[in-house]
Amino acid sequence: MQTLRGERPSTPDMDSQATLRKFNEENVKRVLVMYDFDGGGDPKKLRIQRGAVITVLKEYSGWGMGELNGKQGLYPLNYVKPIE
Repeated sequence: MQTLRGERPSTPDMDSQATLRKFNEENVKRVLVMYDFDGGGDPKKLRIQRGAVITVLKEYSGWGMGELNGKQGLYPLNYVKPIE
């Protein structure tokens, strides 16, 4: 691929990639599960257990969308607390 001036775009060096990866990891929000939640059999909801750590993807009114053990789903926000 070439730019409009006929030059090839530069790729980030390894230091830049490491810095970006560190920035992304530091800005990931995680929450600690305070209470068990079985999801009520709904496949859209995460089954969570006290002590688990969820990676937050989005938050809605009363619900979060998160990832736990490679699975994504909804969980009640009042069952978790932010990890700082």
